[in-house]
Amino acid sequence: MFYLYIIKSRLKNRYYTGQTKDLKNRIKEHNAGKTKSIKAYIPFDLIYFETFKTREEAVSRERYFKSGSWREYIRKYLSNWIEYLTSDQVVEGSNPSGRTIKP
Repeated sequence: MFYLYIIKSRLKNRYYTGQTKDLKNRIKEHNAGKTKSIKAYIPFDLIYFETFKTREEAVSRERYFKSGSWREYIRKYLSNWIEYLTSDQVVEGSNPSGRTIKP
């Protein structure tokens, strides 16, 4: 199983999109400062993910999410998702894609 994920800095309004095979470990690595390009923005919270059967599918989706036209939509969509996360209606393990995982 492969994952596309989006994390958000708790300190600044910065997002990072990536893909991995081990979602839990990858988030730990980000928060440990092992990704130089975003080290200055730690700590991060996982705010979105999708699951895929192959790395190729995850990479393709990551490219789509990182495209210029998609960025503004993602920011708007994620701000609604973040508001949802702070509400009392959240069910553990849910995400806006409708997909669930048990990392």
